[in-house]
Amino acid sequence: MPPAELRQWFAEHGWPGYRARQLFEAQRKYAASGEARITTWSAELCNQVFEELDWSWWQELQHWRDPEDATEKWVVTLRDGQRMQMVMIPDRDRRTLCVSSQVGCAMGCTFCSTGEMRLQRNLTGGEILGQILLVDRLLRDRGDRGLTNLVFMGMGEPLHNEYAVRTALDWIISTDGLGWSPDRVTISTVGIAAPLRRLIRESRVNLAISLHAARPDVRAGIVPAERGLPADELRALLLDEIRALRNRKLTFEVVLLAGINDSEDDARELIRYVSGLNAMVNLIPFNPWPGGRYSRPARPAVERFQRLLQDASISCFIRRTRGRNILAACGTLNTTEHAVPVDLVELSERS
Repeated sequence: MPPAELRQWFAEHGWPGYRARQLFEAQRKYAASGEARITTWSAELCNQVFEELDWSWWQELQHWRDPEDATEKWVVTLRDGQRMQMVMIPDRDRRTLCVSSQVGCAMGCTFCSTGEMRLQRNLTGGEILGQILLVDRLLRDRGDRGLTNLVFMGMGEPLHNEYAVRTALDWIISTDGLGWSPDRVTISTVGIAAPLRRLIRESRVNLAISLHAARPDVRAGIVPAERGLPADELRALLLDEIRALRNRKLTFEVVLLAGINDSEDDARELIRYVSGLNAMVNLIPFNPWPGGRYSRPARPAVERFQRLLQDASISCFIRRTRGRNILAACGTLNTTEHAVPVDLVELSERS
C-alpha cells in the first residue's frame, strides 16, 4: 500500500496513523529478518496487525559477488516459490541498486535473457520496495555505506506494472518513507504510452528510454514493443512532454548488436531521432548470455558509433560492463536453471 493508504488502514482499525511510520521504520531496520520485529509495540498489537499484514516477502536469498569488479547479485526466492534477481553496482562513493519490477518480462526483447523467460508475474509494491530496504540493510550491517541510487533496470518492464512501481516510488520519495530526491531514481522503459505520460507528468524521476534502434524496421526486429508504440510515436510523445521533462535526465539506451544496429546508417538515424530532445545516449555493447543469438561488436566499431554521435553534439557514453562473471550485466538476468552456469554455484559459496 502507498503511505497514505497504509495510514488509512490503521485508522480504519482504530489505531493512530503514526503506526504506519513505525511499521515502515521497523521494516527498514529489520529488513533482513524473517520475523516481525517492532520493539515499540506490544505483543498484542503486533499479533493483531500481522494477522492481516505480511512482514516477510522472501524465503531464500542466494548471493554472488563478481571477483573482477565487486558487483553483487542476489537471487531471491519469493514466498510463492518464484525467483527474481537484483544487482548492486558499487562505484567509488555510489551504491546503485538495479531494481526488478516483474518476474520475467512480457516485452520479449530478443537480446535480453529476461525476455526469454516471458512474464511469470508482476511484483507487488512491497516486493519492489523490499528489495531496496533489504539490500540497504545488508550493506549497512556489514559496515558498508547504504544505497545512494536506484535504477529500475532489473527484471521486467516497470510501466507494465505501473501501480506497484508507483506505490514503491511513493515510499522511496515521500517523507513518510525514505525521503529520497527523485533525481536519485531512474525508470527505464521501452515505452507504454499512457503510463509513460502519467510518469512524466506526475513524477520527477529520471527517465531512460530503451530505444535500441531508431530505424523502425530494425527496432521491430529486436524490440517487439515497437508494434505497440512505434519509435516515431514515442518520440512525438516525448516532444509533446518536453516542458515536463525539463530539469531531469533523459537518456536513450542502445544495446549494440554486431551487424544488426551498429552501422553508420543506424548512428545517423539515431542522431535524427535524438535531436531536439535534450537527451544523452548510453551505448551498451551486447552482453553474451547462455543461449543468446547475438554477438558483441568489436570495441573500434562501438567507438566509431560513439564518435558519430559526439560529432553531432550529442552526449554519448559507452556503458562499462559490470558483473559479467556472475551474469549480472545488462540483459543477462534470468532465473531459469539453464541460465545459471555451474561455476556460479562455487562463486556463491565463496561470497
